[in-house]
Amino acid sequence: NGDMVSHFTTEDQLFKGFMDTSIKLFAAEKPMYYVRGNHETRRTFAPNFHRYFSQAEPNLYFTVRRGPVFFVMLDTGEDKPDTDLEYGGITDYDHYRDVQAEWLKEVLASEAYRTAPYKVVVGHIPPGNDWHGDCEVEQKFMSLLRQAAPDLMLCGHLHEYIHHKATADTPFPIIVNSNAAVLKITADGNRMEVVATDT
Repeated sequence: NGDMVSHFTTEDQLFKGFMDTSIKLFAAEKPMYYVRGNHETRRTFAPNFHRYFSQAEPNLYFTVRRGPVFFVMLDTGEDKPDTDLEYGGITDYDHYRDVQAEWLKEVLASEAYRTAPYKVVVGHIPPGNDWHGDCEVEQKFMSLLRQAAPDLMLCGHLHEYIHHKATADTPFPIIVNSNAAVLKITADGNRMEVVATDT
């Protein structure tokens, strides 16, 4: 769920940093899906990200069904404003999230989403009101998600474990996973269980 590198400058960062180990541990036999974090949007190799992790989709946001679970994978983009000095006016993540919100609206209305036993939304930046990126997630995605009521939302970004329980306002739990923990989710026809394991 993003931020596997601090910034992208070379292909070696992918393979020596984590992909070689992932392949040895599981990815040679099990599907691996990668949701981009804000750090993967940075530096000279960032435009190549889609060549490795786009799932042959036209966008870096996509859906996938694994067993009884329908996953909605969001690309929450950069957490800084497009006007930030770091980008010099060459990014347009605000508009990118506008376009993605229209796509999300169609996904959440689809039969594939509605009829799945479990629905899980994955997006790097959690919703909030503290900084540009989390405000954008709150404003552009959360009203749609609150209406569609998935079973769970998984986020990262904050480098700490936080479990927001479902409320009357947000009728599904949001788990923000730590960068030093793993979530294991199992699901069958009767139950979906999430276990967090730290170091």
